[in-house]
Amino acid sequence: MAFHNDVTPRKAGVAGSTGAVPLPKKENETDAALELEELEAKVIRYVVTRGIRLKMFFEDYDKMRKGYCTNTEFEKALNLAFGSFLSGKELTALASAYMVDDEFVGYRAFLDFCDSAFTKKGLMKVSF
Repeated sequence: MAFHNDVTPRKAGVAGSTGAVPLPKKENETDAALELEELEAKVIRYVVTRGIRLKMFFEDYDKMRKGYCTNTEFEKALNLAFGSFLSGKELTALASAYMVDDEFVGYRAFLDFCDSAFTKKGLMKVSF
């Protein structure tokens, strides 16, 4: 019985309950963060199963290789990479998550996140 009590949440009014009321969640922040995590997980699954390297889709839009492109260029690159797999709302959500300022998206951070499914960045720099 002790193990069961450890893994199940206690209900209010039950003997042995602390009676503590959980704090209310801020629905906008937690829901948006949860949706972004689910969207990023969806992207990672797609990229891994198809072996897609997203960097080549962004190179045409960043001639100086600075790691930034406009919001529309970011969405165009993802549209080329994923086709109809991601909806327009999902593309916009990803773009807004990686926005650097009002006009530019830091696509390099997005690429680093997606490439983390294949390899860990800076692994060869670790000294033994």
